[in-house]
Amino acid sequence: MPVDLFPLNVLLVGTSQEADAIVDAFALISEQPLKLQVVEPQQSVQALDQLSACDVAIIPQSLLGAAAKQELLVPRSEDWIGKLNQQFGTPFALPASGLGRWGADVLGIAVGAKLPARLAADPQSDCKTWQDYQLWVESLGGQAAEALAPGWAGWSFLNRCASSVSGAWLFESSELNPALSNEEHVAVLQQLCATAKHYDDHQLTPGQIEAQVRQGKLLGGIGMVTAAAAANAANAADGAEQAAQARIELSVFDLPSGDARSVDGSPGDLSIAAFKPLLGHYVPIACLTTGCRQNEVATAFIGWLASNQDTQSLHRRCQYLSVTRSNSSEDEGLQPLTQAPYERWLQTKLQQRSARVPMNLPGADLYYQAVDQAVGKAVAGALSAEQAMQQASEAWDAITDSIGRDQQKRAWKMARGL
Repeated sequence: MPVDLFPLNVLLVGTSQEADAIVDAFALISEQPLKLQVVEPQQSVQALDQLSACDVAIIPQSLLGAAAKQELLVPRSEDWIGKLNQQFGTPFALPASGLGRWGADVLGIAVGAKLPARLAADPQSDCKTWQDYQLWVESLGGQAAEALAPGWAGWSFLNRCASSVSGAWLFESSELNPALSNEEHVAVLQQLCATAKHYDDHQLTPGQIEAQVRQGKLLGGIGMVTAAAAANAANAADGAEQAAQARIELSVFDLPSGDARSVDGSPGDLSIAAFKPLLGHYVPIACLTTGCRQNEVATAFIGWLASNQDTQSLHRRCQYLSVTRSNSSEDEGLQPLTQAPYERWLQTKLQQRSARVPMNLPGADLYYQAVDQAVGKAVAGALSAEQAMQQASEAWDAITDSIGRDQQKRAWKMARGL
């Protein structure tokens, strides 16, 4: 791996603990000094002002459109990508097909691609449709959860839409009219609110749900592994009883699917793809910036970060970093790289190609906040599903007009690779 006397300047949208984890892990395989600057996720938009002063940026994909608009990132050539793949392993199909892309350009490499899963203590549970899922939740007597904490309610709603909506995705037409208030999206929110009545706790994050299922505090729900949850689980295992709970092995399943409008107990429309995931706003993308002065070193750092080469400890300490590539050995290319249940499931899912277009327009965080707040109000009973989706639609229209409708129309085409 190449080494430069000058530190590689890296901007991370994350936490100081995650920055320390990156420095510690990289020091084990390279003598290249790193200088990390941290922008907390809650202030992620501020990272745009600092991109040109660093060599590498690790940003959530929700910032990709805004960074592309300001021409802060350097498109990578097919030759560059080919050399990276040869040295650090071939990317799984799902992250390679859409993440880091803007129109025809590759602006970054996915260094994580965590997806939500249905988690259960019972390996025999079966939920093909969202109607099945609600009946299963009811049978658990409140010991189930979905991520409905502030900042996550919109994510849970959009994940349900991803496996339920067969019509327009996010926007209705080339005019960028929001699709949220149409019949399908309203039905999804109605179903989410109906299921949420059977959850005891509406304030959990995806990682907290995973940890509580693994500890035996919950019997099931929808979540994913995060570093924070893993740390909390380890802390909770001090006592003998809690240690026994922490040994529960998760059963991990795809999210349910089917048309949410079938609410009379009949099956949903299973012609909809059984698993069409949405890679969330938080997915980390590593990019070379226009201010990069150490191209060779920066490329090697990004390649290592995206690989499975001595990154296991790093993934345990960083919330959203995960394996996104096969082993560089051809013999092991399609084999799971870990035996942990969630990671094993995730690596299988990342080898498929079909996924929903992520929300990564300029202003993506504003669009997401609007739907998150509306869904939260509906779950709390402050708004009906129709009212919540109308409120979110009006907010989306206002955001689009404030940024510039024509500009956003072009950006939405780029986000879809057109």
